[in-house]
Amino acid sequence: MPSPYFWSAATTACLLTLVLSTPGAQAPPALSDADVRSRLDEYMAGRASAGFSGVVLVARGGSILLQRGYGYLDAGKTQPATADSVFTTGSITKQFTATAILKLEMQGRLKTDDAMAKYLPGVPGDKRAITIHQLLTHTAGFPPASGDDLAPIGREAFEKLVLSRPLAHAPGGYEYSNVGYSLLAAIVERVSGRGYEEFLSEQLFLPAGMRDTGYSRPKWAVTRLAHGVGDDGKDRGTFGEVAMPRGTPGWHLLGNGAILSTSLSALRTGRGNMAVWLAT
Repeated sequence: MPSPYFWSAATTACLLTLVLSTPGAQAPPALSDADVRSRLDEYMAGRASAGFSGVVLVARGGSILLQRGYGYLDAGKTQPATADSVFTTGSITKQFTATAILKLEMQGRLKTDDAMAKYLPGVPGDKRAITIHQLLTHTAGFPPASGDDLAPIGREAFEKLVLSRPLAHAPGGYEYSNVGYSLLAAIVERVSGRGYEEFLSEQLFLPAGMRDTGYSRPKWAVTRLAHGVGDDGKDRGTFGEVAMPRGTPGWHLLGNGAILSTSLSALRTGRGNMAVWLAT
């Protein structure tokens, strides 16, 4: 089962694109950027007084209206959150894995309608017809999880484990699956000949200017890293301390969750009239 470290008051993040209009509705009076910034900051300061800790970034038309940290990064309240604090992004990681697969398809190195057995060794008969597209769309039949997020399991051991177990259901039906996305990460490594994070860094993050995104390649100062907090209120330490004692996550997590990033990196992935990034 996934570790509760990632599902309590620990670090999560979301990126939303909002369209600030309603068909047929009368537009409200326009607020200046300074007014919006002041009202948002006042509201979030109130939330911080009530216990919120995190980073908020709001941008409109390419201009940053608010980018500020509120509260603290640790349970002991010794490290204030700042605009460039680093948080895990949870399952937003999956969009990066999917993009890596599409990048390899653009390079002519695989096709999403290929069977995963073309790239993964030892796929048994009941799984040989599963396609990369089915892994991408959570329709491959794999269960949500196959072990604890924090277990130190390597790629080959993970592949053997999940491929040897029965499917949760026949391919074709939808079931959200972290397992499928870790298998996609394994395909990224086997096809590219590069480590998963190495490929993402070289092919996606650095070209996009996202120099603060990854598991371990960015060398963040420890004071920038958010801590996990358990349901008991105790500090669990940084993601690296808990989930990467060997320098990389285990494969129950790698490729499907917990890539670290910052508010400015999230802005670089946003599109639309207004982008709002919230990390807590």
